[in-house]
Amino acid sequence: MALAQGSTQSPSNNSSPDGSQPVILAGKAGEIITTELHGKYYTQCYRGSVFAGSQAVAGAVVPIYTNTTQQCGLWNPAGSGVNLVPIKLNIGYVSTTGAAGGFALGYVLNCGAGLGAAGSGITAATMNLLPVNCNLQGPKSKAIWMSAGITCTAPALLMNIGINQLVTTAAVATIGFFEGKYEFDGHIVVPQGTAIFFSGMIALLLVASFTCIWEEVPA
Repeated sequence: MALAQGSTQSPSNNSSPDGSQPVILAGKAGEIITTELHGKYYTQCYRGSVFAGSQAVAGAVVPIYTNTTQQCGLWNPAGSGVNLVPIKLNIGYVSTTGAAGGFALGYVLNCGAGLGAAGSGITAATMNLLPVNCNLQGPKSKAIWMSAGITCTAPALLMNIGINQLVTTAAVATIGFFEGKYEFDGHIVVPQGTAIFFSGMIALLLVASFTCIWEEVPA
């Protein structure tokens, strides 16, 4: 059996064309150096398949996951030709007092190819901010990023994402910095004709702004 051969040369800034057979880059101990050299998602991002969707900075009140009016979601329309693979979710506190509870993901199947399409589970949505390709010169997203006012079939519970809060208010001055983020690590796939929603296990009452980063993979 032939062994993979590597070269302990300095990392190159050259971009090899598809179909070429470059020498594998190796370290001084003979270890293969992977794309972590540039960051975990560099290869997908370089190829233009990673996108970010964000709500307006004013955010919206976070609803319970079963509400038929959702405020933030990611929709893979039927016929897109891709699967959406969430990478990361960021939750930014904006204002007001929030109730004690946890954040969740809901989902709706059979959403169709567009708003109000036959059999669609989504009949209205505000899409005031389009997804941004994380390779800033990359192609447009196949996904529909919904940033407010989503009228839909009542979502089912996909998962509690494990981010919880006690009563939160902007008047609390003793907490200091805190963060809300969730790493998906490839364990959720949003197929064509499916949508997921970023919400709460209860009506969380606080105003928050979500950002989701995802990869689009050929179906």
